[in-house]
Amino acid sequence: MGLEKTIVWVATHPTMDNGTYIDDLRYDGYRVDTFTNAQAAVSAFQRTRYDLIVTGAGIPALAIGEKYADPRMEQIVKGWGGGHGLQTEIVLRMMELARQEPSLNGATPILVADVYEPENDDLIPGIRAKFLRAGAVGYYSLLDDVRDPLRHPGGVVGRIKELLRS
Repeated sequence: MGLEKTIVWVATHPTMDNGTYIDDLRYDGYRVDTFTNAQAAVSAFQRTRYDLIVTGAGIPALAIGEKYADPRMEQIVKGWGGGHGLQTEIVLRMMELARQEPSLNGATPILVADVYEPENDDLIPGIRAKFLRAGAVGYYSLLDDVRDPLRHPGGVVGRIKELLRS
């Protein structure tokens, strides 16, 4: 079981959108911390060393009413000209910050898991490649769990456990 493994799951609504996955991991003995925005996650990266970071493809920069702790993240948000992709840029910045001091997660694998399917949608061209270039170990479409469970045994939970074993 996963008693010594700690995972962080960053998503807009982690317990609502990904609650079944998180519950399955916790049932199997993994500790799963959840955050709903990049700033909270980056703060946690400075306090806790995680065995795996799981993130959605797009998340908010910070909670309503908070002030930016990272000037670059603030520049991304204020300079965005509209359209799709803002929250993806926030995730990419969060991944960058996870790799830098004072983060304790410079070598922690990052898995992107989201319902957004780059192969079937052109809203954000090249999104999978962007995440892989930024250091993600993979991009997993959560729709695969529903659409083709036999082809993806264990789904995203199986992929997470596989990453934690390697």
